[in-house]
Amino acid sequence: MLNKSPSSIVFLLLACVTSLGQASYKGLTPGQSTRADVERVLGQPVKDVSKTLVEYESPEDAPRLYVQYRDESPAAIVQRIELTCFTDRSDSRLAYDRCTSALNPEQLQGVLADVESRTPKQQGLVIVRYFGAPRFIVWTDIAKGTGAEDRLAFYSKGFYESVVPRGGCTGTILGTSQTERGRMTVVKVGDSGIQGTYSKNNGSFSLKQVSGGYMGEWKDHTGSGTMALMLYDNSFTASLSRGAAAPVSSKQSPARSKVGSEIEKILKSGTGAAVGAIITEPSEPSLSRITGLPPGEPLTGKCVP
Repeated sequence: MLNKSPSSIVFLLLACVTSLGQASYKGLTPGQSTRADVERVLGQPVKDVSKTLVEYESPEDAPRLYVQYRDESPAAIVQRIELTCFTDRSDSRLAYDRCTSALNPEQLQGVLADVESRTPKQQGLVIVRYFGAPRFIVWTDIAKGTGAEDRLAFYSKGFYESVVPRGGCTGTILGTSQTERGRMTVVKVGDSGIQGTYSKNNGSFSLKQVSGGYMGEWKDHTGSGTMALMLYDNSFTASLSRGAAAPVSSKQSPARSKVGSEIEKILKSGTGAAVGAIITEPSEPSLSRITGLPPGEPLTGKCVP
C-alpha cells in the first residue's frame, strides 16, 4: 500500500489544506460539501461503517479515508473528513516515514494547538491536538503496542465546536494559570505567538514559540526584559531577565565554534586565508529541558481548571 514516495504523498496532502481559510480536502469542505460532491471526487464508497460514517478509497494510498455525514440522505452535508494511517515501528523505516509524511501537512508545522489532551490507555498514550479557526483540524496519535495510529481530520466549524473540550485546562500554555505573580491569562496570537498578563505590578508579556518552549519580552511597573518559558503538561516554569539581552543565546557546536575562533584569529592577523573552514550562521534560539532555563527571576504556575 505504501508504494509512493514521501515527497509525492506530501505534495498531494499539501493540497488538502488552505492557509487562508477553513481547511479542505481536494476541494471538499466540511460544512459545505455534500455526499454527491464527495462521490464525484472520491468515487463510490468502499464500505459503510455506519449510516453516516463511510469509508472511501484514499488517493494517497498510505492512509485510509473516512467521511462523516450529518445524516444518511443523498444530500447530506459533510461533517468530517479523516485520514488514518497505522504503522508498526518494527516495520521498515521507509514505510514508517511514508505514513508519517502523508499525515503531516506543512501548514501545521509550528502551529500552536488551541487544546491538547493526553489520555493514558491500556495500550499506550492517546494524544489529541485541536486546531481551531480558521482550520478546524484535529490531529490524533494513538499508541498501539509496537506501533501507532495517526489521524488527521478536517471538521466543519459546527462539528469541531461540538467535540473540542471546553473549560478547564487546555493542555497548552493557553488559558488561566495561578502563579507567584497572581493570576496569569494567556491567549494565542497568530499561529505560533502568545500574549499574556499577570496581575502583580500589572505585568504583560509577548512570546514566540521556539524549539522546547517560548521566548520573548515581558514588562510591568518594575521594569522590562526578556522571558523564556517551558511547559510541563498543565504547569510551566519561566525565567524573566531584566534588560535587552536575549534570554538564550544561539550557540554553535563546540567544534564549529572552535573553527570560527581560528578563522577570526587568521582574519585579524592578516596572515592568510582559512582553507576549507565553514562559517556558520547562528542557529535559531531554543530551550532544552536538559540545560534548563537561562538565569533570571523564576516564575512558575499551574493551570486553573
